[in-house]
Amino acid sequence: MPYYRTSNASVSSGGLGDVYVSAFLRGKTAGFDLGSSLTVGAPTGDRDTGLGAGKVTIDGAATIARRLRLAKPWVSAGFANSVFNNVGYQRPYITDGNAAHFSGGVDFTMAHKLAFGAGGFGLVPVGNQIVYSQTMKAGSSGSAGGQTNPPNGGGMMPGGGMASGMGGGGGMTMPPVSSMRFYDQAHKSVVNANELRDYGASIWLSIPIHSGFSLNTLVTRSFPFDLTTVRVGVGIDVARLLLPDKHF
Repeated sequence: MPYYRTSNASVSSGGLGDVYVSAFLRGKTAGFDLGSSLTVGAPTGDRDTGLGAGKVTIDGAATIARRLRLAKPWVSAGFANSVFNNVGYQRPYITDGNAAHFSGGVDFTMAHKLAFGAGGFGLVPVGNQIVYSQTMKAGSSGSAGGQTNPPNGGGMMPGGGMASGMGGGGGMTMPPVSSMRFYDQAHKSVVNANELRDYGASIWLSIPIHSGFSLNTLVTRSFPFDLTTVRVGVGIDVARLLLPDKHF
C-alpha cells in the first residue's frame, strides 16, 4: 500500500497510490535459480495527482541467477502495461501504456549477512504513452510524437504549451521549454516511445541490524533523465521472526 508525498514549486500533494499484490514462484535447476513474479495493482491512486494509472496494472517478470561462492549474478526481463515505481527507480510520473523492462546485476553476501550489489536496468516502451506527472497540477495537457519544432528551431519537448522565457517578478524567468522534461511541462501529456526510453545503474546495500531486521539503501541513476533516486528502508523477515528455528 504505497503512500506518496510530492512537494515542489508547482504542486504539493500526497495520498495513497495504487495498492498492489505480488506473487512469486521460485525453483532450481542445473545449478541455476529461476524465478517468476506477477504484480497486479488496483486503481486506488488519484490519477489527477499522478498517484495512479487509473486502471488495473499488470507486471510480469522472470529472473535467472546462479550462485558463485560469494557472488550471485542475475538477469531479469518483464513486461508491464504501466510504468510506475516498478522499473529501476521511483519516477516523477506514471504511464498508461505497455513497456518491456530489463535488469541485471551481481549480489554479494559477506560475513554476518552483510549484502551489497550493483547492476543496471533498461526500459523500452511500446507505442505512444499517456503520462501523468507528479510534479505538475492537473488541468494542463500536451502532446508528443509527431509534434513539429517551432519556427525558431527551439525543439519543443513533448507536452508543450508553456511559454518559453515567461517573465516573473524580481527578474526570474522560466527555463525554455526545450530544456524541460515532459513531466515538468504538463500534468498529462502523450509521449512517444523514444521519449520514454530509459536506462541507468544502481548500487544497493543491506545491513543486518537484528535477527529478522535489516537496514536497506538503494541509489539509482537514470542517464537519459539525469535523475538520481535514493531509497532508505527497513526490511522485516516475518518468517525468521515467527519461526526462528526454520531455514527458508
